Formats: sequence, C-alpha cells, structure tokens
Amino acid sequence: MKVIQELKNYYNYENKPLIEKGVNILVIGSKFGRIVYELAKLGYNVEANENGYFYLLVANYLFNYSKKYELCVCPRISSFCSSFTEESVTKKHYFPDVDISSDLKNVKKESIKITKRYFEIEYADKNEMFDCVMTLFGTGETKNIINYTETVYNVLKKGGIWINLGGLSSSYSGYGGIDLTWEEWKHVMIKTGFEFKREETLVLPYIKFEGNSIPHTLGTVFFTAQK
Repeated sequence: MKVIQELKNYYNYENKPLIEKGVNILVIGSKFGRIVYELAKLGYNVEANENGYFYLLVANYLFNYSKKYELCVCPRISSFCSSFTEESVTKKHYFPDVDISSDLKNVKKESIKITKRYFEIEYADKNEMFDCVMTLFGTGETKNIINYTETVYNVLKKGGIWINLGGLSSSYSGYGGIDLTWEEWKHVMIKTGFEFKREETLVLPYIKFEGNSIPHTLGTVFFTAQK
C-alpha cells in the first residue's frame, strides 16, 4: 500500500527503538478500518476518526468477531447494465481476506482508539498530538477544506507529516461547501505552514468489476506534507 510505504520513509516499523518510543498516527475517515488494522499490526499507535455509523458498525464486527472469508457480497447483483456476461453480475466476493480479529489479539488494546465525531469538531482544541495524519479519500467529507487543513496542521507535532491519497471532489460541492482546485488547496497548505515533500497526481481504479464494459477510475492526489 502506497501510504504505508511512504510512512516507512519517515517512521520505519523495523526500527524497534522507534516503535517502543511510540509513533502516533491519526487516520481521518477510517471507514471500515482496514488501514487501521494494517498500521496497528505493524506496531504503530493508531487513532481512527470516523463519523459514519454504518462504517463504525461494520468495523466493530470485523475487528472483534470476523473470520477470514466468512462474509459474502454480490456488488453487481442489482445492475445488468454495461456487463458482458450474467456471471460477472452474479459473481460472489468473499471478505475479509485476512483474519482481522485473530491478528488483533496480539496487538495491545491501547494501540487502537476510535473517535466518532466530525474531525474538525473532535480535534478543534487538540494540538501537537500526532506524528502523522493519514487521509485516504477522507478530505471530501468536509465543508471547509481551509479549516480542515488548519486543524490537521494543529494536531501534528512539529516535524510531523500529513500523508494523503484521494480525490478532489467534495460531498458538499454545491451544498455550501468550499470548492478549491488542487493548485488553490496546495497554496492554502503552504500558507498554513506545510512544506511539501512529495506530490503526485495518479489515476487509480476506483471500482473494478470483471466483465464490465465501463472503466471506473478516479483522478487522485498523493502527497506528503511536513509541519
């Protein structure tokens, strides 16, 4: 995973003294918690922020009760549009592909924490708490990307890093949200005090279904910025 590889450039999990000291990571918009699981398994202290009730409900089951490949979904079952075969529509997908609950039994309970309010509200007065903030398609959940950026800056320790991978669209576009181009947002980040260490624009598969005639891709920005 690109974001974990990038994290290791700054906080290498193979550096035992570093992990024993503790590396604190905040994941904003943690969704079903897969990245939280991966980071905790590597030895990092992870705080996950998610305000979606159904995401939290599923994450709770996966973290505490799930077995490998026990759950099944047919994500294309309700739509025959743009499909080459009936088999591609009815194909079953089993998850999780790892035994999350068993793996986490070997992780200290205090290594994972979950907060359940909107990021800018929950962390408005929490300064210099984290070595790294990680956002995976999480920035689109704010109405005010400027305030969001300032809050990320404040919760980071001096020298801390913000690793982002995600699109530029907002759930609130056209509904009172602040829409910025990447160029404008980058300017806001620099003015806030961030220094860019890495910047890439990537086109990634967003939804991939075998046998579908329409490609589902998304333009994203992958960056690392340091306080």
